[in-house]
Amino acid sequence: MRSFLLQQYQQCREYTITLVQTLFDGHQPQWFYTQIHPSFSPIGWHLGHIIYTQELWLLRKTAGYPPVHGQEYDRLFAADGLPKAQRQCLPSFEWLVDYGQTVAEKICHYWHSLNLWEMQQQEKLWYWVIQHECQHYETIYFLLHLAGMVAPAPALLISPDPASAPLHVPSGSVLMGSNSIWAMDNESSPHQIDIPEFTIDRAPVCRSQFQEFITAGGYSQPALWTEAGWQWVQTHQIQAPQYWSYLSNDRSIVYGLSWYEAHAYSQFVGKQLPSEAQWEKACQTYPHLAQEFLGVVWQWTRSYFSAYPDFCPYPYQGYSSSYFDDRHMVLRGGSWVTLPWVLRPSFRNWYTPDTRVILAGLRCVQCH
Repeated sequence: MRSFLLQQYQQCREYTITLVQTLFDGHQPQWFYTQIHPSFSPIGWHLGHIIYTQELWLLRKTAGYPPVHGQEYDRLFAADGLPKAQRQCLPSFEWLVDYGQTVAEKICHYWHSLNLWEMQQQEKLWYWVIQHECQHYETIYFLLHLAGMVAPAPALLISPDPASAPLHVPSGSVLMGSNSIWAMDNESSPHQIDIPEFTIDRAPVCRSQFQEFITAGGYSQPALWTEAGWQWVQTHQIQAPQYWSYLSNDRSIVYGLSWYEAHAYSQFVGKQLPSEAQWEKACQTYPHLAQEFLGVVWQWTRSYFSAYPDFCPYPYQGYSSSYFDDRHMVLRGGSWVTLPWVLRPSFRNWYTPDTRVILAGLRCVQCH
């Protein structure tokens, strides 16, 4: 356990540093400090927040260590500190790398001082901080994508034949959620849900399919949209998905969709977005097709992000529950960028329905 968790922790950090280094290798360091999108903090803030969060939980709160740099950077890097627009006055990349190395060395020293029972008591917290970094890693990636600093979706992100028959999912119960040591608080506790039979698209929607929606004037037909979605389309003059120009192949999987767009498309084809339960049951029914459900694009569902039965917050009260607000919709499946520590059928992602810069697409269901 000691060596395994340290290895996972260090490997995840290497992914993050390598990704951020892209800015400096590409000679565009300004994007490190700049708020690339108004809904997200600068890339440099995400790196600092990752390190600060690990120092806070693994060293200060758990080990009782004093702050590495006093409390000078607490307000800057805390999630509930400065507003996003005021997070641009950041230390340098080199300073943050050094800060990260100092924190990692102290964490390693502390971890080696524990006996087996003590490690077992802290194991879940380690998995949480690793997965917290994974989530910010993906945010850094799509911010780099917006800035034109990383390649778009790989050419291999191609749908099977769009004419493929949908997958039939028989009626029955599905075990939602997970109580594994890896599970985030919003994944627990496991519970059974009965679901009538349905069919689900074999793969997420591809360019040729979504082109039909655009060609038919889908963005100008209010009947296809929710009231809020139609207002959003008109206000922002939306005419195509965020990353539409990057999709060079008719079978390229569409990504950069808001929930509003995903919902409107599902109405256009006479279907609907899957519920969380339907998506998870489909994934469980066809485990041999896991690579078509996981690690392609995030997939919007029609479910609001809410607590499962017997929900217990972890590691603090508002980590998930702050977003149980009837405003955030659930996404499932993970994208091609999602790191393996959060790539599983039960993992829940959540965003507001107007968010379209994330690596999200959709697949549809039809009930029978």
